[in-house]
Amino acid sequence: MILEKKKIVIIFFVCIFFLLGGGVFLSAARLDNLRKDYLDQADSLYLPDGNYLELLCLDHNGLVADLFWIKGAIYFGNHYRRKGFNYPWLYHILDLATTLDPHYYDVYWYGSSILPTVNQSNQLLKKGRKNFPLDWKYPEMIGFNYHFYLKDYLKAARYYEIASSLPGHPPYVPSLSGRFYQKAREIDSAIRVLKNFHTTTDREDLKKDFSKRIKQLLDIKMLTDKVELFKTKWGRPPGSLKELLKKGVVFELPEEPYGGYYIWDSDDKRVLSSASPK
Repeated sequence: MILEKKKIVIIFFVCIFFLLGGGVFLSAARLDNLRKDYLDQADSLYLPDGNYLELLCLDHNGLVADLFWIKGAIYFGNHYRRKGFNYPWLYHILDLATTLDPHYYDVYWYGSSILPTVNQSNQLLKKGRKNFPLDWKYPEMIGFNYHFYLKDYLKAARYYEIASSLPGHPPYVPSLSGRFYQKAREIDSAIRVLKNFHTTTDREDLKKDFSKRIKQLLDIKMLTDKVELFKTKWGRPPGSLKELLKKGVVFELPEEPYGGYYIWDSDDKRVLSSASPK
């Protein structure tokens, strides 16, 4: 009889334990949700407009900009840890920091890499470009976003061309501008960018390499024109570039400067080289 009573008591306390434990768990989950809601609401409640904030800062804009940069880093970390990945107020925080201190280089550069959308990243980089007009990195990074994320090769080429006109840019910048212009079927623009760099650089090794690239593009432009002439005469594109020879549209096919050969890509409807520039 005593054993039966002990079993009942043990079962009773086990049930109480699980009930209390479940209640604590549910309460903790509820509190966590409330904390998240509070954090998100707090972000929206305590982020003023940058123009009004400037008036309140008096001569302490730089200090307050630092505080917003720190707030942005903490905000990003909290959302990342909670696997939010949305960061709805992150751009506004960074925009406030750069409004208070327009020359806050780190906010533009590092902030643009953690923003959740490409458009926001470009928006912040374009703001930075206005305040650092001679820094080639800003248009180069905007061009990268257009190329890598948005697949807009024409805009990518234009921003890389802007970067190639600024002091200190590395040789790959005009090279990529030419490449993206070619992808966008803007051969004349590609040739213009590469010729400009060929003229301005003092390095003979780069002059030699860019001469090959320019020659390749001029060949592609000439063959593209001949393909159009062939289509006008025979009402169809050629089966291959060798057909241009057979029909007398060209007397010879140009030598590809990188050791490859030129082809007519009927699927892509353009003249290409079998060899990529080195």
